[in-house]
Amino acid sequence: MADIFKELGELALGSRLKKISDAMLKASVAFYQQNNVAFEARWFPIFYTLTTATEPLSILTVSERTGLVHPTVVQLANELEAAGLIQSEKSVADTRRRLMSLTPKAQELLPTLRELWAVFSETNLQLLQKQKHNLLFALEEAEALWANFSELLSENLKKRQANNIEIVDYRPKWKADFKRLNLEWIEKYFKVEQTDIDQLNHPEAIIYSGGCIILAQITEGSESEIVGTAALIPDHEDPEQLELIKMAVSPRMQGKQIGKKLALAAIQKARDMGAKRIFLESNTALQPAMELYKKVGFQKVQMRSSPWERANIQMVLEL
Repeated sequence: MADIFKELGELALGSRLKKISDAMLKASVAFYQQNNVAFEARWFPIFYTLTTATEPLSILTVSERTGLVHPTVVQLANELEAAGLIQSEKSVADTRRRLMSLTPKAQELLPTLRELWAVFSETNLQLLQKQKHNLLFALEEAEALWANFSELLSENLKKRQANNIEIVDYRPKWKADFKRLNLEWIEKYFKVEQTDIDQLNHPEAIIYSGGCIILAQITEGSESEIVGTAALIPDHEDPEQLELIKMAVSPRMQGKQIGKKLALAAIQKARDMGAKRIFLESNTALQPAMELYKKVGFQKVQMRSSPWERANIQMVLEL
């Protein structure tokens, strides 16, 4: 019978490790029972930590020493206390702290437990020595590498999502998308100004003036959708400068690196068009936009006269 975890390879790594852990835990439980020792394998990390202590330990200290999260330590400590193997008392210095230590019952059981633990250790070592690759060394390496697993998952998801985004040049069939996406953010945070209306109703005029419009298109299966926009227009006061306008990403698609991909594409477009710098106007209330502009290299400059009521910051990127 095929093992689905083996077939799935790296996709089922966590499940496969849990399968091994569950098998070891099941065997450990049976081993304690066979030797008439009332001890649960899951108690081992906390109980053993207390055997090495020269004074009572707090929940926080045990959590730090074992790497177990606080709620897990609390739960296991409660089970150990119910079994009569540990006792706890409030700290004199801080009554919020619970200090734990072994009971006389635990001290009496300890020699038997140490003998069983020695058998566990010998058996694990016996199996490790039969391996071509030492599992303990691999686990030490894995613990370091997988420490940032959550962050890596998010990062790789964003990269994968970004790969599904294509930056395309404006076409008349996307006129409604260009208008819709920009109105979404303008109406949410500010009021629509006359210049907005002119640009959104007549996007071709941006291109005729010597500028350009780019769009972010996501494709899933046979379906495509425009989910972001950006445009560049000539700065009539500085022929070497282009102005970045109408940066927008669909609210439901934010957080997928679409804005960054649009910004980088606009920067490359500006270079291709021979510009020496890119200028933009925005508002500091748009915090994600501010962070994006800074990440791609824009720097704040002294405000000059602006046609926009909503503008309270101006930035420039030297190309």
